[in-house]
Amino acid sequence: MLGVGRVESTYTSIRNQVVFSFFCLAIIGFMLIIGITYYMIRKITHPLGEMVTATRSISEGRFDLEVHSDYPGQIALLADSFNLMLKSLRQMRGALEEWGRTLEQKVNQRTEELGAMQVRVAQSERLASLGMLAAGVAHEVNNPLGGILALTALTLEDMPKDHPDRENLEEVIRQTERCRDIVKGLLEFSRQSRSNQELVDLNRILEETLALVSKQSMFFNISLVSSLAANLPPVMADRSQIQQVFINILMNAVQAMKERGTLSVATRHAGNSVEVAISDTGCGIPREQISRIFDPFFTTKDSGQGTGLGLSIAYGIVTTHRGTISVQSEVGKGSTFTIRMPVAQVREEVPA
Repeated sequence: MLGVGRVESTYTSIRNQVVFSFFCLAIIGFMLIIGITYYMIRKITHPLGEMVTATRSISEGRFDLEVHSDYPGQIALLADSFNLMLKSLRQMRGALEEWGRTLEQKVNQRTEELGAMQVRVAQSERLASLGMLAAGVAHEVNNPLGGILALTALTLEDMPKDHPDRENLEEVIRQTERCRDIVKGLLEFSRQSRSNQELVDLNRILEETLALVSKQSMFFNISLVSSLAANLPPVMADRSQIQQVFINILMNAVQAMKERGTLSVATRHAGNSVEVAISDTGCGIPREQISRIFDPFFTTKDSGQGTGLGLSIAYGIVTTHRGTISVQSEVGKGSTFTIRMPVAQVREEVPA
């Protein structure tokens, strides 16, 4: 038998080196695995965190945050879809805000129109009640006035020219004629007679009216500017009544300018209506009086220069024709009266 021996410390040292190397490699591999795993998880969870932050900002009303992802695959598709949804939400919010602003403007516009309509209804009711009263009063007063005027005229014819009471009787005749004009205005204001409506051209009526009134002396220092639209559609109206409206407004404009200034007349086709605008460069109407200018017997003229029925009669005529009349005025610069009449619905006859 042969016995051979080796020192154990040599093997122990080799074993320890192998174990230490193994543990070092294991630790390095584990750290690499942790780093790679953290990087990959970070690539996945970072867009999700941005999504959470973006959803919180959306709940607070902010739509400016977007999600960014550099990791290819489903996460990138999810981020792109989220950004697309965010863009759609921004567009929808902008559309809702614009719609809200438009709705607010429309509500304000409808409120103003409703207020104006209520004013017109109140004005029409007031004019209707006053018209009924004016009709009765005018008929009762007209006959005595005619008798007074006739008897006074007969007495004046038989009276010598140098009689001291002749001047008083002439003043009686003048005042009686003035009362007669007021009664005539009341009768016209009450609208007792039926109107003969037909298809008319407002341009032609305006031209005829201007040719009629421009020959008066009060128009000699008036500069007339006419701008009548071509091919103006016809309206259904009573020619004489519409001419009366134009004459009233034109005479008021000249009197407001003290028979010196610029008078502008314009027509245009606006949608389903025809507009006639009559402007002057007169003294204008104070804002607190604009709402009353269509009231009967209200006038801004000096005493004895008007009855206060001209614009009331014009208002009644225009409203009877399903039209509207409005005024815009500025003190010291002038006024503009705008008359709107509906376009006539002409039916074409089809031959059998």
